[in-house]
Amino acid sequence: MADLRIGGSLTPPLDFGESAQQRAKAPKSFVDTLKDSVNAVEAQQKAADKSINDLATGRSKALHETMIQVEQADVAFKMLLAVRTKLVNAYHEVIRMQF
Repeated sequence: MADLRIGGSLTPPLDFGESAQQRAKAPKSFVDTLKDSVNAVEAQQKAADKSINDLATGRSKALHETMIQVEQADVAFKMLLAVRTKLVNAYHEVIRMQF
């Protein structure tokens, strides 16, 4: 029980035998995955906005492609909101736990 520390680091112990190549193959952290997801949704939103602007200014005549991009961005955003809601609910559940 002496190993338990409040406010301690959650990083794994250092492995000096690990090469840089092995560290590069390590899975991304949860935070990095979330950042990548937010960036991907933002890119889809920007692409949909550009497609709408192109359609409105007459640079594009492809209404169906514009609608598809808008719907893809909408679905991606709704999915991101659902994940955020699940994370917030999980956080509140952990906070309510009594130790």
